[in-house]
Amino acid sequence: MTRATDGRLVRMFNQPDLAFAALVGMAALVAATLGASPVLRTVLAVPLVLFLTGYCLTSAIFPSLVLPAIERMLISIGLSICVTILVGLAMAATGVPLAPVSWALALVMITITAAGVAWFRRVQRGLVGPGLTIARMPRNGAVMVFVAGFIAVDVLLGSRLIAIQQQAPAPAQLWMVPISGQPNDALIGVRAGETADEHRIVISVAGDPIYEFDIDLAAGETWERIVNFAPELRARPIVARLYVGATNVESRFVVLQPQTNGP
Repeated sequence: MTRATDGRLVRMFNQPDLAFAALVGMAALVAATLGASPVLRTVLAVPLVLFLTGYCLTSAIFPSLVLPAIERMLISIGLSICVTILVGLAMAATGVPLAPVSWALALVMITITAAGVAWFRRVQRGLVGPGLTIARMPRNGAVMVFVAGFIAVDVLLGSRLIAIQQQAPAPAQLWMVPISGQPNDALIGVRAGETADEHRIVISVAGDPIYEFDIDLAAGETWERIVNFAPELRARPIVARLYVGATNVESRFVVLQPQTNGP
């Protein structure tokens, strides 16, 4: 093996920054797929979302390391956030669920593809990738990197808090089902939502109320009752309506279909 070939092999396998980015991305994808602990998923996902994806893209665009370290870090942070937002918009537009696994898969594919392109372009130019040591930088540069990282983390946490606040609370549930072997009876039940409140159930036939229940339920509490209907009422549709709180607007309604005498 010639010295030129040895040097080319050394350059090919001496790209620690790109290898590290690809490994962290794969680890984040595996952690999301296996449902690892939230702490582990956060530790792996934050670098991927805030830096590594943009770093690999920057390295693919500028493989010769012509950018100073500070500019490269700032561009990597901004590009990572932009790519993450664009991936989310693309997934929403195409109907792909915005789940941790699908989001991690998309980012990891972009990161590994960009790392592969950067790797190839560096080897073609005979370049060795930078090590994983933290380079010294001027005080102003360090302040700029800190501010950029702080803004990125603040945007990420703020978006997460807004998304959590916009999630609708679990609604109350209502059911009314026939009982096997008891043609004139039905089981009616309600499960409260995420807050304690007063619940009112009105059962009617052709608009005429026949039963009414006022119940105070704690959050997530379930109430059930067996109700009996006269045979002539059971031959008609029976409607149960649920009202939560002091409102007169129904929250849920269910219909018990008529009992037939056929086979």
